[in-house]
Amino acid sequence: MNLAYMNKFRYWLITIVVFVYSSTVLAQDINSFWTNYANLRTVGNHHEAINLLHKYETAFESSGNVDKFIYHLLLADSQLMIKDIDDASKSLVLCDMLIKDMTSEELQYCKDNDTLNIWLAKYYFLVGNQTLNNGLYQTAETNLTRCYNILLKRQDHEKLELFRTLHLQLGLLYIRLNNIPYSLRYLNDAKLGSEVNLLFDNIYSRTLLMLGIIYLSQEEFLKAKIYFDEAMHTLENFFQGELTDDFYTYFTWQPGFTSPCGPITTRLPSGFSALRIIPCDSTPFSLRGGKLAMKHTSLPTRSSGA
Repeated sequence: MNLAYMNKFRYWLITIVVFVYSSTVLAQDINSFWTNYANLRTVGNHHEAINLLHKYETAFESSGNVDKFIYHLLLADSQLMIKDIDDASKSLVLCDMLIKDMTSEELQYCKDNDTLNIWLAKYYFLVGNQTLNNGLYQTAETNLTRCYNILLKRQDHEKLELFRTLHLQLGLLYIRLNNIPYSLRYLNDAKLGSEVNLLFDNIYSRTLLMLGIIYLSQEEFLKAKIYFDEAMHTLENFFQGELTDDFYTYFTWQPGFTSPCGPITTRLPSGFSALRIIPCDSTPFSLRGGKLAMKHTSLPTRSSGA
């Protein structure tokens, strides 16, 4: 009887030791993944980032719905960076399925946790951006508004790159909905967010160009010229490398986060693709004849996210 008890005790002891050891190794392995993934995204090596994700697929898939969701979101994000739209769409569909499979407690935890809600917001942004490109404007508004509402609850939302990019996309959305007042509101917020954080980058330049296009369509030529000139000056500085590293204090591989040790400084990348992690692959706005229709619609009747 004592021997049987000792064998059973030995079995459970070995099981616990193996489990603790495996968990420790897995945790170290996951930490290694995040470090390597961050480095690949920072230098713009998105193909290798995708290969790395495939390598760690089993580790993520063996976890819960939240970890699986983050895995497929990272995969979709990287696939969008290399314009692999078909695979990115499949990854986003899997993200949607995983969100639906989450319990209400899991989903609420994702919304409340500052480490996780940035990923949930990023998902809604990517879906909103995708549906905007496909002309599904009401669906785009719904998802971009969800992203807005999640980010707005964060104390650091004004410093988030995703928040500035979101305002730019909302501005574009309302141009396509022919709601110029809303478009101006969000574009001016994106411009202000860049200026407050001294981030004179591609988001800032695109915002200025969109503002210039709106005022040009309204035949306010002086305002349009001011925005076009400022955009040109920003782009010239960007490509000539005249911007100081201080402007890139908050440029991190992860959407909206700074280094755990505080703001980090990075070197000026050689082009846009290496600079930003968040894909802004919406089709460039076309004037289609040089002038926007100025008939204001009553849609939407609410202020998105406000």
